Amino acid sequence: MDNQLGSSTANMLYDIICISLIILAFVGGYQNTTLQGCTLLFSALIGFLGALFVSPLALTFYEASLGPSTGLVKILIAVLFGLLIGYSLFHILQVFIQAKETRTSLILSRSIGGLIMGAIMVVCISVLTTFTDQAMILSEHVKTEAHLYRWLDPINERTSTAWNLLKANVSEVTHKQ
Repeated sequence: MDNQLGSSTANMLYDIICISLIILAFVGGYQNTTLQGCTLLFSALIGFLGALFVSPLALTFYEASLGPSTGLVKILIAVLFGLLIGYSLFHILQVFIQAKETRTSLILSRSIGGLIMGAIMVVCISVLTTFTDQAMILSEHVKTEAHLYRWLDPINERTSTAWNLLKANVSEVTHKQ
């Protein structure tokens, strides 16, 4: 009886943790809105593409002023320019977006953002579950009795297949070296 109570508590704990993470992801996505997330992604992409063009000029200036640079300095200059361009573009776009948002579009945008972040969290939980399953951390009882584990099983199978392919590719690369 006591062992059964302990195992049902472990199943509930797994379900409670997963549901809590999904709710937190939804709330985070709702608060930050999808439009903000898309704008941030777009700004980061443009920022780092811009850094590809600007950082060689900055590196040339650096080397002319201070002498030869190391690999760390080159990476640091590229990352700093990428962040600077992306951050600036993000804030410029936010000014234009916030001026055009209505109350209805804001609620819809926030709800979609919550759903997207919730879906991303479901995939992340599935990947983590697959990892713990491959590492033999999860007990068989949790696998058969936890409600969310059974619900995530189709995603777990896909991530397990991807995990096995990744391990096969890694072992192939290490054998070639």
